[in-house]
Amino acid sequence: MIPLVLSCDSNDDGTNCCTNENNETNDGTDNGEEQDGKTKKGFTPNYPPVADASAGEPYIGFIQEHITLNGTKSYDPDGKIVEWSWDFGDGTAGGGELSIHSYSNPDTYRVILTVKDNRGATDSDETQVVVSQPNRPPLAPVVDGPPLGTVNISYSFTARSVDLDNDSVSYIVDWGDKTSTTTDFLANGTLAIINHTWLSAGEYLVMVQAYDDEVYSQTTKVRILISDTEQLVNADVIREETYTNLIFIVIMLIEFLLFLGIIQKSKIK
Repeated sequence: MIPLVLSCDSNDDGTNCCTNENNETNDGTDNGEEQDGKTKKGFTPNYPPVADASAGEPYIGFIQEHITLNGTKSYDPDGKIVEWSWDFGDGTAGGGELSIHSYSNPDTYRVILTVKDNRGATDSDETQVVVSQPNRPPLAPVVDGPPLGTVNISYSFTARSVDLDNDSVSYIVDWGDKTSTTTDFLANGTLAIINHTWLSAGEYLVMVQAYDDEVYSQTTKVRILISDTEQLVNADVIREETYTNLIFIVIMLIEFLLFLGIIQKSKIK
């Protein structure tokens, strides 16, 4: 039930004055009641306004995001609301039927709306604003692996990422050969070891991303050069032949120097 507030209408000069049936004036300071408890004739009852902050509920947002608080459901049964005041619950305040505010820290804030009508009566209503930190993507993973390899041999790569929200992280690896690997979700900062085998020779661009079940990190790229087994065997043969030839040349050079030394000694004698 809305409580009744007795008040007087204002004169043109702004003074508060009421007139009874005997044309006598009263300044309203006795709350408009006779000794027998009856309301004086000439007094106009004032019903207070009703504050209602629920029009925009639920109030949910992220830090630094504009949140509109809505007091449009507030009303005054016998007059009009002339003032809306908001206590945002973070040590700041604002006004207006609609009031926009942003919060700097994640929390649940107790917000109070107070309205005042044209005769000075007030009412308050309470709501809450839930503010959270928006999800941040994991950092680009640090990836390590061999730069060279051979077909049909498995190679291990490691990847590690840090998620600023401490979320678990999965790794998605594009091996550059039209295949990919997705790991299970691992605890934040855990080192992932991922193996892969290339079936064809070539240079491959390996691309790795971290994923926290909502957003992806930036991509880390590394390259690996894969060679055929026969090419490596031929390369080994070439290296071996080169090494053998080098040894032969060194031996011949030593023998030649020894021969020169013998000739020199013969001339001295």
